[in-house]
Amino acid sequence: MLVSGLIPMKAVLKYTLVLAGLCLAVLALRSHLDGISSLIGTVDIKLLLLALAGLLLYQLWNASVWSEVLNAMGSRCKRIDCTRIWLESESLKWLPGTVWSYGSRVISAQKIGISKTKASASIILELILTNTAWAALAITIVSAQPIMNMATPYLEASRAFIIDHGWFSLIVITLSIPLLIMLARVVITKLKASPRFSQLFNLGRVDYTKCLLTVAHYIILCLWNATLMWVVFQSVPAIELPYLTIFGIAGVAWMIGFWSIGIPGGIGVREAIIVLMLSQYASLESSVLAAVLWRGAQMFAEISALIIALIYGAKHHFRENHEVIDHP
Repeated sequence: MLVSGLIPMKAVLKYTLVLAGLCLAVLALRSHLDGISSLIGTVDIKLLLLALAGLLLYQLWNASVWSEVLNAMGSRCKRIDCTRIWLESESLKWLPGTVWSYGSRVISAQKIGISKTKASASIILELILTNTAWAALAITIVSAQPIMNMATPYLEASRAFIIDHGWFSLIVITLSIPLLIMLARVVITKLKASPRFSQLFNLGRVDYTKCLLTVAHYIILCLWNATLMWVVFQSVPAIELPYLTIFGIAGVAWMIGFWSIGIPGGIGVREAIIVLMLSQYASLESSVLAAVLWRGAQMFAEISALIIALIYGAKHHFRENHEVIDHP
């Protein structure tokens, strides 16, 4: 009764499923645990430390770009204040219920003169821009031949099924078109009815040129993040991975992890995707170790960046220093 009063049952179920999934993963890999533990001593600590420093920079840098999203919507705020609010609110994503991270940023944004509606809309716009950037990286996975070879049997099986069941496939496709149109209309109607999305739909003052520049900035950040992933993977001696391939792996893992609704930080899901793709270039043990090191490095950077934001916030209070710009 106490648990259900403090934490929604939906959140309890979600975290139970996450824990169950992690336990199943450990059971599935139990025969490889000895091999993984023997590899830990071979990790290049210097490369790992280099990656940790780079990820801390990435975390601070990525947080600061929210100021550019707000700028595209007509509000100019200090980058340092936006960075601090983003880091503090993002740290709450690990708490039960996704509303914590969202609500925290919307409320904190008022300290720098951003209304709830604009802050809410800026989060949606930020998600659109970041997904666009990561999707651009994910597309490059088609150049990773071993990974595409892994997917080829499934693609061939799908193609053979369509050819062998021509009339059935044609009927399904024909019926799917109006259903997809109806679904799209329902989704758009629901989005417009949502307070979070309606402000973005109705906001006619978004500077799309600045949005494109922000996407370009996010793509640079994605490339930096992927490069650091490659450095972490290189710290495991048994992995031989071409540098350019990492862009596709990072993009696909991020996208699938992001859209794993209900899984905080995509934990477990991203690691599974990384192991699946990386195992085409290295042993399963090396792939698992690399995925775990990558998650650990990211969490270290998130915690370190949050500590920096809290220390800075303890010494500097928010000031009303924003400037609202009306785009023509």
